[in-house]
Amino acid sequence: MIPVAKAGDLCAAIYGSITPGVFNKTFSAGQITVGYALIDGVATFSFAGSESVFDWLRDFIALPFNHPLLGTVHQGFWDDMDAVWLELQPLLTGNIAIQGHSLGCAHAALLTGLCGVNKIRVGQLTLFAPPRPGYAQLKDIVQKNCDRVVSFWNGIDPVPQVPLPLPDQPWKHVAPLTRIVVPPKGLEVIIPTDWHNLDLYRNGTRGYQL
Repeated sequence: MIPVAKAGDLCAAIYGSITPGVFNKTFSAGQITVGYALIDGVATFSFAGSESVFDWLRDFIALPFNHPLLGTVHQGFWDDMDAVWLELQPLLTGNIAIQGHSLGCAHAALLTGLCGVNKIRVGQLTLFAPPRPGYAQLKDIVQKNCDRVVSFWNGIDPVPQVPLPLPDQPWKHVAPLTRIVVPPKGLEVIIPTDWHNLDLYRNGTRGYQL
């Protein structure tokens, strides 16, 4: 498939002012932005992460939504995924790699789940700082439908700890978290959200082998 370092580069390229020349196609619906690129025969889909205060609120405020095929998922993460699915479905063929950072991890996991219930096999799912996107049913679908899933958590970054699982809301990660420790510089090291920076994740996973 594609190296973890390349997955991180693609996530960086879809943020903010999308890097020219990286993607064959980009698509936005509501708060979701995704880039498609065909790289060495692999169809890659890269989701942008949190870029606004509203995005951060969606990470932390968990509203369960009962999807008829995926089970219970996070309402804020699910919003606009129907439109994304319709746009991306014709491109989901052959070898597929999906990646995201932060909020983009939730969208990447949901896309992988949608592929699973539509009998589209995913070769690789790479997650940098993922929140918990749903309950056990989504986790099981992703695990059964994806050949390789890798999910990273840097230091004291708070995002992979949300939404907090509760007895009546058993939120799950779609894969075990691989811990890395790449601290921000200076006094930022004491601020948990500063550990969330994508560049820190890219630096900490550049040599990771799937």
